[in-house]
Amino acid sequence: VKIAGSIGPIGRFVEPLGDLTFEEAYETFREQAAILADAGADMLIFETNIDIQELRAGLLAAKDATDIPVVCQLTYSEDGRTVTGTDPYTAAVTLEAMGADVIGVNCSRGPAELIDVVKKLHEATYLPISVQPNAGMPCLVDGHTHFPMGAEEFSSYAKALVEAGASYIGGCCGT
Repeated sequence: VKIAGSIGPIGRFVEPLGDLTFEEAYETFREQAAILADAGADMLIFETNIDIQELRAGLLAAKDATDIPVVCQLTYSEDGRTVTGTDPYTAAVTLEAMGADVIGVNCSRGPAELIDVVKKLHEATYLPISVQPNAGMPCLVDGHTHFPMGAEEFSSYAKALVEAGASYIGGCCGT
């Protein structure tokens, strides 16, 4: 059994987009990484990040706080970029150069929409690629969040994701 310590975004943008300094983000992530590693996590996984600057702070902090592997996943919009504008190629090159052990994508949209992102990540790096898509885009049904894709449909994309370059496949929201 392997345990991945999950670290999500802080919820504020790093300067100059927001009021969070790079150093504050680094210290927040360093504390989380150290606690998770001390608690026995076998790896750390940064997930659902929309800003490469925040993820850079997290990766640096995790590498300084521990020697366990670090997975770095960003979330991409319909235009193939993060909310703050980073494309998969730039993300892969940046994160690989900084010491990420696995690079990937999570959340975002459904598995079909992430095949192209996985391909672009795979073309940009020799590192393993992880993908954890949503079970489709959520919608409200009778006041409750509903994900349109069932387990059978979701799992039918596994082969295409592996062919695109994914080494690790999982699920995010709705799975």
